[in-house]
Amino acid sequence: MRLFLNNLIFFIFFCWPLHCEEISKSYNVKVSGIKIGEVIWEMKLTENRYTNKLNLKSRGLLSGLYNFKGDYFSEGKNIKNELFPKKYTHFWQTKKTIKKMELNFNKNKLQKINQEPAEEEKMRLDVFNIKNTNDPLTSFLKIMMGKKKRFSG
Repeated sequence: MRLFLNNLIFFIFFCWPLHCEEISKSYNVKVSGIKIGEVIWEMKLTENRYTNKLNLKSRGLLSGLYNFKGDYFSEGKNIKNELFPKKYTHFWQTKKTIKKMELNFNKNKLQKINQEPAEEEKMRLDVFNIKNTNDPLTSFLKIMMGKKKRFSG
């Protein structure tokens, strides 16, 4: 029963289509009932623009054993309730690792990728010639707004 209520609350807060302009929420992250972290989500949607920001930090009993921090940010244009990403950044840090990424978009295409440390494996797909690409946060926001994926080449 408890699992059902948790899933229902998750659905109401995360999967219901968005109809507001600004959200600022804080959530506890738990695994098997044990708090391991906290997420702070801030989203702003105006007539012309949107920003979406997530901050994730380790919290609770296990944070001494496994400490982590993540900052994720996306921004772009809002044209008639259609979102078009312009920039995405993320920063991920643990005791042993720091990873950074920046994605820039132009005319509905990925224009530039900066990644530290640089990916050693070569890309198997020409990601720069795919239309209507999104960053992870913009994709998440579109799902919450009830948008369906459009396929085009």
